[in-house]
Amino acid sequence: MYKWIIVGGGVQGCSVASRLLIQKKVTTEELLIIDPHAEPLEMWQRTTSKIGMQYLRSPVVHHLDADPYSLKKFAKLHDFAQPFKGKYG
Repeated sequence: MYKWIIVGGGVQGCSVASRLLIQKKVTTEELLIIDPHAEPLEMWQRTTSKIGMQYLRSPVVHHLDADPYSLKKFAKLHDFAQPFKGKYG
């Protein structure tokens, strides 16, 4: 039996599932994600590739990684100090 059923395997659904698993509020056997697509985030990946969006532009702690500060760590590791990649202004 499932403790949690999440409708939608997009960014929000995956974020909720990730948080539940990280906080150990549920196991993978107790969690079900219902989505019409074959893979999680499939629609997001298809849409962003059509518009040429190569990077997820989010505040530093709003992303799918288990560690909320992984983007900050990545930026420091790669000596990336600018708020945007590419041309802006």
